[in-house]
Amino acid sequence: MAPSAMKTLALPALLLSGAAQALPSLNLNFLKPRVPQPCAVKTMFPDGATYKPGDTITIEWSAAGLPEGNMALSVQSGLITPIITGYGYNWYGQLVPILDFKGGAVFLDPVPIEDEKLEWTVAVVANATGDEYQYYVNGMYYTHYSDHGDSSESCDTNNFQVFA
Repeated sequence: MAPSAMKTLALPALLLSGAAQALPSLNLNFLKPRVPQPCAVKTMFPDGATYKPGDTITIEWSAAGLPEGNMALSVQSGLITPIITGYGYNWYGQLVPILDFKGGAVFLDPVPIEDEKLEWTVAVVANATGDEYQYYVNGMYYTHYSDHGDSSESCDTNNFQVFA
């Protein structure tokens, strides 16, 4: 083989050997399938639970296995049966209804995860009272912080209703 051909082939071989040596040190977490974590929020309301503004609800969660940080809680309301306000096309070109749940949300102050509970004084959210509306609590916490973005988990309680 001519010396110039050997030099030409040596460069790709050198680069490939360097890449092969670097592979074990790469963080390949992005290749692992995401496994959903069990819901940290432990409060479950009895079926058909109803509350009045001014009542107190204790929202509890388990800190076991969670990272340090805050639990971000929100109370959300919306219609049980949404109103169809029109029709539009989805990403697949299918005609689908546009739904309005007439909902709202109240974001509660973040609570340290290790506190494992928060007491919330029931209040009407977005004028949602009566049989046609439902409420639920959502808890969200960060599981990983990085320079490229944070990862989080969240889960909900079951539904309850508020009557003014």
